[in-house]
Amino acid sequence: SDNGSRTPDSVIANDIYHQLTNEGFKVFYAAITLEDKLGSAYEPCIFAALNSAKVMLAIGTRPEYFNAVWVKNEWSRYLKMMKKDRSKLLIPCYKDMDAYELPEEFAHLQAQ
Repeated sequence: SDNGSRTPDSVIANDIYHQLTNEGFKVFYAAITLEDKLGSAYEPCIFAALNSAKVMLAIGTRPEYFNAVWVKNEWSRYLKMMKKDRSKLLIPCYKDMDAYELPEEFAHLQAQ
């Protein structure tokens, strides 16, 4: 979040989380899934989610949001897992920006 206020990204992610959850999907969204956990418990939960997730939605409305340290940490780890497990899929979801502004690591995904 920016200065404690919710980013457009977090509002969109929150809506997607509730939509998918209502449709019966098991969804990991750190802002909700980790809200009752202590900081030290975050990493094992994030690792387990990345490891078990069949699909990751990377959501952003500005290039710098995709490249925020903790955001990039998660999608870059997922991309590494995708190399070993071809069934995993990363879907960049962007709004108010152009596809060419997405992280260059996503370039090979656009053919999917």
